[in-house]
Amino acid sequence: MAIFAVLSLMVVFTVLGVAAISIAQRDNSASGSVFDIKQREAAAYSGLVYAQNELARDPVNLLNILESWRLKTIYGTATAPYPALYLKFDATNKVALTTTKPAPFLIPGTNSSITVEVTGISLPATSSEEPNIALRSTGSGSSGDEQTLLGVYQIKNIRVSSNSATMPITHPLYVSGGGNWNNRLRIIDGSAYFGNDMQLNGTVKSLFIEKAGLRVFGNFRTNGLTDFVVDSNVYINGNFDINGLIGNVDLKQNMVVTGNFNFSTTGVRTAIRRSLYVLGNPGFVDLQQEFLDIGTGPGVTDAIFYVPNGELVMGNNSWIRVNGSAFLRQIKGTTPFALDVTKRLELADKGLDQQFTGTGKWGQLVVRSAATTSSFRNATVNIPASPAMGANRASDGIQLGVPNSFATSWIGGFEFELGLVGDEIGSNSLHPIETRDGSEFHIQGHSSFPLSSSPPSSANISLVPGTEGFETDLALAPKTELALTGTLRPSDVNDREPTLDWVSDPTALSKAWVATGSSSCSDPGKICGRAIQEAYNADVTSRKYFHNEFFVVKLTGTGWTWDAGGIETSKLKGKYLFYVEEDMSGTMPWPTTEINTPLTNPKNVIFVYGRGKGNMFGGFSPRYKKNASLPVEFTGYVRYDATICNDISWTPETELIFRGAVHVVGPNPNTPGSSRCQNFTINSAPNSNSTTTFQFDQGALNAIGASFGTNFILPDGSNLGPPPNQFLLMENWVQFRTLGELR
Repeated sequence: MAIFAVLSLMVVFTVLGVAAISIAQRDNSASGSVFDIKQREAAAYSGLVYAQNELARDPVNLLNILESWRLKTIYGTATAPYPALYLKFDATNKVALTTTKPAPFLIPGTNSSITVEVTGISLPATSSEEPNIALRSTGSGSSGDEQTLLGVYQIKNIRVSSNSATMPITHPLYVSGGGNWNNRLRIIDGSAYFGNDMQLNGTVKSLFIEKAGLRVFGNFRTNGLTDFVVDSNVYINGNFDINGLIGNVDLKQNMVVTGNFNFSTTGVRTAIRRSLYVLGNPGFVDLQQEFLDIGTGPGVTDAIFYVPNGELVMGNNSWIRVNGSAFLRQIKGTTPFALDVTKRLELADKGLDQQFTGTGKWGQLVVRSAATTSSFRNATVNIPASPAMGANRASDGIQLGVPNSFATSWIGGFEFELGLVGDEIGSNSLHPIETRDGSEFHIQGHSSFPLSSSPPSSANISLVPGTEGFETDLALAPKTELALTGTLRPSDVNDREPTLDWVSDPTALSKAWVATGSSSCSDPGKICGRAIQEAYNADVTSRKYFHNEFFVVKLTGTGWTWDAGGIETSKLKGKYLFYVEEDMSGTMPWPTTEINTPLTNPKNVIFVYGRGKGNMFGGFSPRYKKNASLPVEFTGYVRYDATICNDISWTPETELIFRGAVHVVGPNPNTPGSSRCQNFTINSAPNSNSTTTFQFDQGALNAIGASFGTNFILPDGSNLGPPPNQFLLMENWVQFRTLGELR
C-alpha cells in the first residue's frame, strides 16, 4: 500500500512536471512570437520613415528619381511590361531607384532590416497639384519572418511644370521699327533687334551688349559715341555711320555691314576681333584718320576683311591692320595710308584701276587682272603714337612675303606701276618694294623687269608673259555671310518672334480682375502695388481670376499711384498678367516683382501685354521706393502690339534691370501705309550715367509660355501649345504628407 502511494505520487508529480514544462515552453514560445511580431512591424514602419527621410534629405536627387520614372529611363525602354521598382539604400551615398531587388538593408544604429518598394507615383494633371508616392516597406524580425506595410504620401514643394519647354524667344529687346536710344543702354544674353534706323543720342551715348550681338534692319547711326562694345556678331542690314567717336569701339566677334561704312572721326581705333564685311557700294565713305584693327581676338590668325562691291578709300594717314586675309574689289585714292595684311591681300579680277599710295606689309599679294593705269606707290605715312592708334607705324615701304612661308605673289596686268612716279622701283627709291626671304613675285606682260628687290633677290622676281594663273586657289575665297555669322541677314522674317492670338484661348482674358481704385493706395481713386497684391491673395485659393498660374489683371485706364502712406509701392509676389486695354502712358509708378530665388525658376513674374490704344511706355517705370537713386529689378515680359506706334517715349525713373524681354511690335511692315514704330525712344534715367539693362531671362519667359503657350503663334503658323509635363522643385526642400498607411 505504501509502495503504491509512493508510485502514485511519482506519477502525479511526473505528469505535473511534464505539464509544467510544456506550459512553460508554450508561454516562452508565445512570448517570443509577440516580440518578433512587434520587431518586424517596427522594422517595416521604420522602413517607411527611413525612406521618407532619405528622399527628403536630397531634394534634387528625389527630383531626378521622379524624372527617371516619368521619362522611363529607369526601365531602359519605353515599352511594357515594367518590372518592380525598389529604393536602394547606402549608409554613405544617396538613395537610388533600381529595378533589381536589393538585399535587405540594415538601418544604421538599429536591428531593423528593410526592403522598400516604390509601388506607384502619380503625375498630376495640373501645375497646381503635387505628386503622390506609394511605398511598400518590408521589415524582418529576428526570426527571419517578415511583415509589410504600405504608405501613401504627398510630396510637398514639387510640382509638374513646363519649364522643360523653351519659350522660343531670342531677343531681350526687339523693336520692329527704329528709334533713338539716349544715354547708356546695356543688353545681356540674346541679340537685340531693331527693325529700322537706330540712333544713339544723349549726353553719354553708350551701348554695351554682353554675351550677345546686335542686329539692325536699317542704318545704325551715332553722333559723339562714348562706347560701343558688343560681345557677339554685329549685323547691320544698312549703313554703319559713326560720327564724333570719343570712346571705345570693341566688337568681339564679326561685323557685317550690308551698306556702307561711314566713320568720319579723327584719331580713333575700331577693334574688330574677328572679321569685317562691308558689302555696299561705294563701301567706304568719308573716312578720316582711322585705325581699323581687324582680327585682334586671342588666337585669331584667319580674320577676313571683305569689300566685294565697293571701293576702299581711306583718309589721310589712316591705318588698316588685318590679322588674316583681305579680299578687296578696288583700292582707290591718292592719300597715303597704311595697309597691313598678314596672310593674303587679293584684289578682284575685274580689270579695275587699283591705286594704293602708302605703306604695306602683305604676306601674299594677288592682283588678278588690274587696269593698265594701276599703281602701287610707296609713300610716307604719318600715323601718330596715341592710345587710339597705338605705336607709330613706320614708313617702311611695301613688303611682300612672310619669312619662311614661301608665299607666291602675282600681279596680272599690263604696265602695272610699282614704286614712285617716274622711278618705278629703282634701288635709289626711298622705300623700295621688298620680297622677303623665301617668297616669290611674278608679274605678267612686261618686256623687261620693271622692278627690283631690296635687298637684291632677283631670283625671286620673274616675268610670266601672257598668262593669268592662280585659278586653283579658289578654296581661299572668303566665307559666305551665313557661314561667317551662323545666321541670315536681319529682317522682319528672319528675326520674327512669336505672335500672340488671344482668340485661340479667350479664357486667358475673359476671367480678369478689373483694377479700380482702392483705399490701400495713397490716392483711393487709383491703383497701387498693395491693392494688386491684396486682390491676388484673396483669390489665390478660389482662383477665380487666374489663368493657370497667372493672376489676370485688366487695366482700364485707372492710374497708378503709391501705396497708402505715399513712400513705396509693394513688390508683387506671384505671377501676373497685366492686360492693358486703355492708355496708361501718363501714369506711374508701376509695381515691380519681388526678387526671385533661384533666378532659374522665378516664382514672381509679370507679363504686361498692351495693344491698340493700350500704350503704357510713357509711364512704364517699375518702382518700389519713392527714391530715384535705388536701382529696380523687374522680371517678366512686356509685349506691345501696336496699330500705330510713332513717337513713343519710354523713360524709366530709376536705373532699371529688366529680366526677361521687351518687344515693341508694330503692324506688318508689308501693309501699305503701316507704321514701322518709328522714333521709339528709350531715355536712361534719372541721369546720363544711369543704365537701362535688358537681361534675357529664359526662366521668366518659360513661366509665361507654360501658362499662355496656346496663345503664342510660332513663325510657321503653329501654336506653341501646352508644354510637356516635368517634375520641378519649387524650392530646395521637400516634405512628405501622410495620406494613409496600411499595417
